[in-house]
Amino acid sequence: MIKLKDFENKRLLLLVLIILGLFTMSSCATTSCGQKYTKNSGMIAIKGSVVKVMSDKSVYLCIGALDGAYVGQELEVWRTIYGQGSDASTPISAGAVRSGEISESMIGKIKITNVLDDHYSIAEVVSGDAKLHDIVESKN
Repeated sequence: MIKLKDFENKRLLLLVLIILGLFTMSSCATTSCGQKYTKNSGMIAIKGSVVKVMSDKSVYLCIGALDGAYVGQELEVWRTIYGQGSDASTPISAGAVRSGEISESMIGKIKITNVLDDHYSIAEVVSGDAKLHDIVESKN
């Protein structure tokens, strides 16, 4: 096993670790967290999620300019609903959620009021409700 004291130049090792960390962070910042789809009849045009809920009924979205977001755009808010006997804290891959125990329901609408950057925007709740991790999508 290589020990840190075995390296003659500990500063070089530190520099390499810092560069790797910066590379990892920058690659996350250049990817879009929302999803953009082809605009066909009835198809989803943009899909993302609520990443922060403010006390004034505004929400931060993981949808930005790269996803095609614009001020005034209305989006539907969808929430995952867990049926009787399912456990929201257990991953679906663990086999705890069976067919019919999980579904999505449209629970509100929001309107984008500010596109912050390529990845994020702010919206106001127009009707219904919006909570952390709710899915937002637009069909236009």
